[in-house]
This record gives sequence, structure tokens and C-alpha cells, in this order.
Amino acid sequence: MPQRRGEVETESDDEPLSPAFIHTTSNVTSRSLEFESLEQARSAGPSGAAAGAPAGDAASGPALPPRRRRRRRGFGLSGVVNTLVLGLGSWGAYCGWQSKNIRLSIEFGAGLAWGLWTGLAYVKSYRRMRRAKDMLRCGLAATMDKRRLKEMSKGAAYWVSFEGEEKAECMNTMIKQMWPFYERAICKQVVATVEPLLQRFKPPFVSSIKFRKLTFGDMPFKFTHMKVIREAEDEIVLEAGVRWGGEAHVAIGVDLIGGAFISPSVRRLNFFAMTRITLTRFVPTIPCFGAVLVSLQRAPMVTFDINCGPGVGNAIEAWLKPFLTNNILGNLLVWPNRIVVPLLPEEVIGPYDTLNLTTKGILRVRVISASNLMKADVIGKGDPFAVLETVPLQPAKTKVIKNTDSPFWDEEKFLKVQEIEQILRVEVRDWESPLNSALTFQTSELQGRCIIPIADLPLGQMVDAEYDLGFGEWGQEGGPGSGYGTIHLQLTYLSLTELRSDRVAISTSGKEEEEEEMFKGIQRGLVFILVERGHNLMSVDGGPGKSDPYCVIWLGGVKKTTEFRKDTADPVWNENMDWPNISAKDTLYLEVYDKGKISDKLLGRAKIDMCIVALEFAKDDVRRPIKTNMSLEGGNGDVVLFMEWVPLDHNPIPRPRSILRTPTGLFGELERGVLYARLVRAKNLRNVDAIGVSDPYCLMKIGGNEKKSKIISNNLNPVWNETFLWVGCSVKDTLNVFVKDDGPFKDTVLGRFDVPLANAVNPPAVVHTFDCSLFSKTRKRKAQGTVTVQLLYVLRTAKDKTPIPEEPEWPPVDGSTQ
Repeated sequence: MPQRRGEVETESDDEPLSPAFIHTTSNVTSRSLEFESLEQARSAGPSGAAAGAPAGDAASGPALPPRRRRRRRGFGLSGVVNTLVLGLGSWGAYCGWQSKNIRLSIEFGAGLAWGLWTGLAYVKSYRRMRRAKDMLRCGLAATMDKRRLKEMSKGAAYWVSFEGEEKAECMNTMIKQMWPFYERAICKQVVATVEPLLQRFKPPFVSSIKFRKLTFGDMPFKFTHMKVIREAEDEIVLEAGVRWGGEAHVAIGVDLIGGAFISPSVRRLNFFAMTRITLTRFVPTIPCFGAVLVSLQRAPMVTFDINCGPGVGNAIEAWLKPFLTNNILGNLLVWPNRIVVPLLPEEVIGPYDTLNLTTKGILRVRVISASNLMKADVIGKGDPFAVLETVPLQPAKTKVIKNTDSPFWDEEKFLKVQEIEQILRVEVRDWESPLNSALTFQTSELQGRCIIPIADLPLGQMVDAEYDLGFGEWGQEGGPGSGYGTIHLQLTYLSLTELRSDRVAISTSGKEEEEEEMFKGIQRGLVFILVERGHNLMSVDGGPGKSDPYCVIWLGGVKKTTEFRKDTADPVWNENMDWPNISAKDTLYLEVYDKGKISDKLLGRAKIDMCIVALEFAKDDVRRPIKTNMSLEGGNGDVVLFMEWVPLDHNPIPRPRSILRTPTGLFGELERGVLYARLVRAKNLRNVDAIGVSDPYCLMKIGGNEKKSKIISNNLNPVWNETFLWVGCSVKDTLNVFVKDDGPFKDTVLGRFDVPLANAVNPPAVVHTFDCSLFSKTRKRKAQGTVTVQLLYVLRTAKDKTPIPEEPEWPPVDGSTQ
């Protein structure tokens, strides 16, 4: 067939293209007219590119595709063939008509029409597919510039389309397909995060508050854009805009004191946020990174309506809406707070705990005064106080100054800084009297707020400035605004490295009468604690090693809790905690509980005065952190902590005698190891049964970790030959053995004895045999009978990865069956 003007000659023009191939190349075909316009630009004379210049050498403008080959003048081969076939066909039809082999009939007319229609349709299809094929070849042969690649890439990633932001249509398509699964997971996470906070900060007239129903409907969240904001050696940080405006169904159940119940509902929820997605811990295996950190870049823009009903519902609404907007959405999920999603195990990417927030420094804030505050009370002036916060829901408050609009506080506060990108949130609120609180259900009223980026503060230098107070939301563009007064602050950001390099003065007085005077200027510090592990805790769940222990630490009035570990008497927690502003006169209280289905049971408690820790860190040869061995009261095991005291000021550390009673082995490394104890036999035990003789068994205990032997019926000279194992025993531990008679209603103690493990250390790794006389339960008098035990103690550190030593070959004991 003859070629169109401007078409490129092909080597396989007679091959029709498949519809699948045409669909794949439709994006390029739709832009074929541009290449024809470029061809016209070449032939435009002096206004076009210079003659003979290669395509793409122009000083400006897009690169041109290669020059197309000119159509040869004259008849082409396809035209000759078409003319010949048409002539032969016409001649054959004429001859058939003359010879009367072809007659006019309905069948002849229908066949002729069908043949013409089929031929024309084939020719049209052939020309269309050939045109698409030629245009594709033109596009592939062209020299593409940035603009042309962007047009051809359409919805591809931004690194192909050369844009700073990606439209993320592919992400939206994926989320839409998987939304039924994501929606359930998101609702579950929201309930698990928000419900405990609602319960913790509920008003005093509310007994409980929880979600009754939470769904986000069928409309998924949508990404508006996505871009890279930071690239590092071990992480990539992305920013993504997330928008949602579907039909959410949020029902909250509120139980009031006195038995009343209301159910607030949330409607017309709209949400837009700039999310921060960090891909970190690069690894050479799929998916190439080991964890994802998700948080909000700044407070989101959220609008919703909440209906709590009249009466008390108005008070619930007045508390609930600001709490959800400012504290939960506007603070709790904003960077540096993050949700950690590990994708690979700890063996591949390292400890998960290092992905969580850690203290990087301290912000020292001196709140001087405020001026021109908004009038808050109808009669008289307000009663203002300031609230400062860097970590969500952990505010520092100043004292209340009564009846003034220009308060003067002059108070110093220390706030944790976990990332330099954090902001300091400052609010000035008006304190409400108990009578007004009862009438309005509000303990305070906002007078103004401001935000201060910590990154704007020079390291180690004090910034003395006044900041404007506004009434806008935290997530408002440009901050809460101004026009509601000012607050005078002195800010100093101190990194953890600077604080650790400081030395402090130490008071050497030890007189009791000077104790009160010394505490007036006592030192304050930053406390870091790693709760490493527990050893030989009590078993309370009906079997050896059957406890689900967790640890609770109280310090400075703040409670922090570890996760529980299931079915173990030697738990490993490895959880970090910190307290930003602790006085050396404070006392640390530690408690270990067993996690129960109905209630938790106390396994043991211990305490330590922080003055002892501060003095230990004041030594020149101290190593950070200090390993601290906290023995639980009653000998129910011990807990290992790593503690660090970082001084925040240069006040002296007192040394009163009343708190400087340091237990032996409190600090430093204790020798620990594995103990094999073989209960061999007993002789001449006391008979306490009215019928027959005693049915003895033994309870063997180290710390709170108790083991029970089998029961030997009707025997005053039992032979057990049972072996028990304890891991993590220190040389200062004692093996406590109780011999009991198994009774029908109550077990009777036949006697007891104790063996200090220090007696089994020298010589090391050798079996020691002890024939122990029994004593009464209170150890005040001697009891009847003796018990023979064999002990093998092998030193082994907690971090030793070698297997536990095997049970030894026990030497024979006379009178026992081997």
C-alpha cells in the first residue's frame, strides 16, 4: 500500500500488531501529533534549527527526534502490486460477465457487498495498526528531554517524572484494594492507644470511658503527595500528605459516678496531616529495610462534630473535644513520637529498643513572667499559671498567681528533649476555683499559647526573649498566632554530652543536725535506668518457673512499667527508662508483680536512695552506667538495673548518715553461675502421722525460685536422688531447704536447713557433699534428722552464649541407691 507523507519506512509493514501491544503503547501513540509538528518545525527554514545540525543541539528548546526519511518520488512497489491486483480482478469480473458465468442475483449482490466491506475493514485496521507502530518507533527513536519524559511517564514515580513530589496514585490504588484489612488494624491501634489515655485523664465525675464502636467506613485514606525530605547512610525519610473525609462511626461510652451513662458520638470527621515515614536499618535482603517509623510532621488539621447531649453532656464535650484535638491528635502522634513497625527480627536489624525515643538533652526553662493577658474572670482578674511541655502528656506547671493579668513566677523547669526537631509548647491558663470547677466542669481556662522550635535555640547558650501568645490551634499554619499577651522565658538547650562532662561539688558533712539544712540546696539530676533482668523470682502460677513477672519503678512521683514476660522465674526485660528532673533526696521504689488474669500478685519489692547513686557518680573513676543489684525483700530474688545519674546543677550532694547505709554488693558486677543441687537422702526424720509414718518431701529454694521433690510415702529414711537446676545464682545467695510431711489437710514442717552458695565455690566446678542437721522452722532450736545434698556451682555470666553445663557424674554416697 502507498505510504502516508511523514511516515517512517518499516521492515515488517505487513505484520499486523496485536491488540495487547497496541494497548501497551497507547500512551506513546496519543502523543504522535507532536512529532509531526516537530517535522514541520525542521522545514520552517531559518526560524528552525540550522541546516545540518544534529537533533538536540539547539541552544534552547526540547531535543528533536531523528529526521525522517523523505518519501521517494514515483511509484512504490506496494502501489504497483495493488494496481496489478485491482486490474486483474476487474478484468476477471468483466470476462465472467461476458461469458455469462456471472449473473445478477441476490446472492451475488450480497457476496459482493460482504467482500467489499471485509476488504475495506481489513485495510482500515491494517493502516491504523501500522500508524500506531510507526508512531511508537518514532517515539523510541527520539532524544527525550525532561519535559517529554514527564509527559510519557504519566503516573510513574517522581524520580521518573522529575518532580519534587509524587502524586502517589499507585499507593492510593493499593490502599483502596487493601482498605478492609487496613481499616480494622487502624481502628484496633487507635483504641489501644487512645482508650488508656482517656481513662487516665478523665474528669473526676467520670468513672470510666471507653470506645463502644469505631469504624472509618468504606472510604480509605488518600495520599495527596509523597517526597523524600532526608537521605542518610542508614535511613530514608519520606513526607506524605494524608487526607480523609469519609463517614466515620465513632461511639464513646462514658460511665458517670452514680450510675448514669451517656454515649457521645462523633460525626463529620475530616482529617489532613503531613506524615513522616522513616525507612531505616538497611539490609541486603528484601524488603531492604528492617523497620518503619511512622509519625506526624506537625499537628494535623482536624475538624469534627461531637454530640454528648444536654446537661452533663456539655461538660463532657467541653473536656473531650479539646483533649482529642490538642493532646491526642495535636501532640501525642507528632514527631518525635512515633509508631515503630519492625519488619525483620532483632537478630537481623539489632534491638528494637534503639528505635524508640531516647533522651538527647535537657531544655532548661526559666519562666519569668507574663503580661497583658486576656481577662478570664467576670469579676476581678485571672489566676494564671504556665504549662510547659516537650513530651506529650508530661507537662511541667508553675505555681498559680492569684488575681493578676501580669503574673511574675521566676521558676526554673527542666524538660526532656528527645529529638532536636521537637517544639516547646507553652500555655498560660486561668485557674478555676473548686466552686467554678463544679459549675463549669473545667479546672482551668486557656488564656494563650505559643510554640518554640528547639532547633532555633543555640546549643549551650541562654536565649532571653518574650513570646507572643495566641488562641489558635497547635497545628495552625504559623502557630497559634498572637494578640493575647506575651510571656517572658529564658531558654537553654543542653545536650546530654555537655551534661555528662560536668562535675559537681560534694558536701562532706555527716552530722544528723545539718541534714535539713543541706536538703535546701540539694542537687537535681537526670536519671537513666535500664531494667535488664530478674533472677530467681517467686513462682506463683502452680509450677516451677511459672510466673509472668513485670517490673514497676516509682521515682519522683512518676510510675513506669516494663512489659511482662511469660512463664519464667528469670525474666529478661532490657527496657530503658528515664526521669528528667530528680532530686538526690528522692527514693527509688521497685516492685515486681506477677501478671494475673484477674489481679496481679506482688512478688517482691526493694528501694534505694538516689543520694547514694549521686555520690557514686561523683567519683572520678566511675563508669557509666553503674550495674545495680536490687535484692527483693524477704529473699525473693533480685533485679539487675543499670543506673546513671547526670547532674543538672552544681549544688552539693549531702551525705547524712541516715541514708548512707549502702548494702554490700549493691553496685558492680556480682559473680553469677549455674547451680546443680542433688537431693540425696534423709535420715531419722520425725514421725508426725497418727497412722503409719511421715510422707516426707523437700522444698528447695533460692531467692523466690522454689523446686519441689517427689513424695516418699511412709518412710522416715527416704532416698530421693533428684537433681534440680538454678541459673543466674550469685555467690551471695543461699539454698534454703524445707523438709515437710504431706498431710491430708495441711503439710507439717519437719525441719529446715540453709547452705550458703559461697561454701560451694572453692574449689570451683567441684561437687561438694553436705550432711546437714535439721532445725525448726524459726531456726531457734534443733530438729530431729539429717539431710544429705550435693552441690555443683559453675560460674557463668548472664551474657555468656555458651550452653549450660551438663549435669555432672555425682560421686556415690553411702546408703543411697545410685
